[in-house]
Amino acid sequence: MPLGREWADFCDRVLEEVGLDLEIVDRETEAALAAIGCTPLMDPVAEGVILFDIGGGSSEIVRLGRNTPVSGGPPSPQIRGWPRCRSASSRLPSAMAVSGLTAPVYEAMTAEVEVYVRRFAAEHCAGINLGLMHLLGTPAR
Repeated sequence: MPLGREWADFCDRVLEEVGLDLEIVDRETEAALAAIGCTPLMDPVAEGVILFDIGGGSSEIVRLGRNTPVSGGPPSPQIRGWPRCRSASSRLPSAMAVSGLTAPVYEAMTAEVEVYVRRFAAEHCAGINLGLMHLLGTPAR
């Protein structure tokens, strides 16, 4: 993924000082990595998973299809939908740390997130029995 000069300088510095060669990934790769990490947690009889990957600057909602068992290693994730949403949920840790989580802040974030979740459900979950889906979440990093 092409990086801006600041990110490239940061990665170069980390490599020089710590010896880690960082890779900045795009949103598709981020969604796939979250799905890979959560796929082993799925119940194989579930219809699928709605995965909430809450990050520092954005949040991903990913719909995973039914798990397909494999021999040796985790099952491959079946990504069925993953639109990015920049929403209040991505600001939750900041809101709590800076101002405390007040009722009005919580209500505003909940309302903002609901818009994205409803849109996601309409686009990617139509006709699915959501009662047979699992919900999984990954924390902000």
